[in-house]
Amino acid sequence: MVTQTSQEIGSVVAHRCPLHSLLACLTVLGMYGQAEAISLQTQGRVSYVSGGVGQDEVCQIKGMKAAFNLHLLFAETPASQFLADIPVRIISQDGATVLDTRSEGPYLYAHLAPGRYKIVAENGDRIQTRQVRILSQMRPTAVSFLWKSTEPRSSRIRVDSLPHC
Repeated sequence: MVTQTSQEIGSVVAHRCPLHSLLACLTVLGMYGQAEAISLQTQGRVSYVSGGVGQDEVCQIKGMKAAFNLHLLFAETPASQFLADIPVRIISQDGATVLDTRSEGPYLYAHLAPGRYKIVAENGDRIQTRQVRILSQMRPTAVSFLWKSTEPRSSRIRVDSLPHC
C-alpha cells in the first residue's frame, strides 16, 4: 500500500480524469490542498480514499467523490449509525484480490478498471457480499453495506442528518 502526499496526488488524479471531468477533478485537488486528513492511497492499480469521521472529514471526502467510480457506505440500521474500521476486500472477476483494506470511516471511494467485482465487507463476525459491475472509468457505482444493529435500542446513537458541506 502506498500513501501519497498532496503534491503527488495531483498527477495521479490528473491521469484518471478525462477532459470532460476536469472541473470535478480540480475540486478534488482543491480539497487536498486545504487539509491532509484524508490521503489518497494506492494498492496495486487501485487508488482509494476512506474516512468521513467528523464534519470536516465528511465534507472533505464528499468533495473527492467525483474522482472515483466506486462509492461504498457502511452503516448500522435502524439507528443510522455510521461505521468505521470495516475490513473490505474487492475481488476481480478472475478471482484476484485488487483491494484489501480497512475503511477509516463510513465512506470508501475507489477507482477501479471497468469490469465485474465481488466486494466483501465485515462488521465483526457479520459478513456481507455484493457483486458490482463497473461500467466506465468515471461513471460511479454506489453500494451501501447496512447491518442490523445488535445494540439495545436505548444505547444506539442516532444521526439525524449529515453536515452541510
